Amino acid sequence: MVLRFFLFAVIFLFVSCSDLGERDNPYDPGSRNYRSSSSSLETSSSSTTTSSSSTQQSSSSSISSSVPSSSSMPSSSSTSTPSSSSSTPQSSSSSVSSSSGDFVTGDDGRKYKTVVIGNQTWMAENLNYKVGISKCGDGEALRDTNTTTCDTYGRLYDWATAMQLGSICNDSSCKVDAKHRGVCPASWHIPSSDDWEALMNEVGGEDTAGKYLKAKSWNGEDKYDFSALPGGAGGGANFQNFGKAGQWWSSSQNISNSGYAYSQGMDNQDKAYHNYGTKSYLYSVRCVKD
Repeated sequence: MVLRFFLFAVIFLFVSCSDLGERDNPYDPGSRNYRSSSSSLETSSSSTTTSSSSTQQSSSSSISSSVPSSSSMPSSSSTSTPSSSSSTPQSSSSSVSSSSGDFVTGDDGRKYKTVVIGNQTWMAENLNYKVGISKCGDGEALRDTNTTTCDTYGRLYDWATAMQLGSICNDSSCKVDAKHRGVCPASWHIPSSDDWEALMNEVGGEDTAGKYLKAKSWNGEDKYDFSALPGGAGGGANFQNFGKAGQWWSSSQNISNSGYAYSQGMDNQDKAYHNYGTKSYLYSVRCVKD
């Protein structure tokens, strides 16, 4: 009996002190070191990532030793390729240059300021040359004689007079030259619709051309020294829209209606606009150099 008890005590002591009692199997849920399948995968993934990171670091290290860093390589934008500010043309509204100060003498000896805008040279004043059917505004009326209005705003001309053609050309289509001199000084011509369009494009388009081309006294910026003024228009014996709008003739006729010719207009808005005016109406004239 005593021997049996002794043997039982020895066996119990052996089992309780053995590693088997600690259940250290990592895959046994009861073990304190148990690893679930997900934690195993995470560990595996972590070790793979570490290995990958180590490989990438090694690869990056070897690449960086053979390829110059961005700080040591020439900047493509600043060295090998010219910057846009130094060689690439800017939009027309910001890059177009203008110069003024020269004068052209009209057929009557009057001198007119000129301005270069882009590739064109324009008069910077309305023509004030008394010839044929040309009138000066006087209040709401039109006069043949010169008035103070003409001194500032120039004279108004019907299309045939501006073109120096017979009056029949106000009602019918007439032959005109590509650079038709008309009432302009020698080596200058009445602008065609293409000439006006080129000017509008040079200053950024019709949406803002009025603002940039109008004189400061007409609430414009006069950015290019074109100094457009609201000389009004003549219809019959009436002087209209003085101080509100300006209309300038072109040499281009309306193909579908021979009684009309293209004109360029501006009013109190920032926009400029083109339309077809009745040839018998009286508009201002600006000349452009050949």
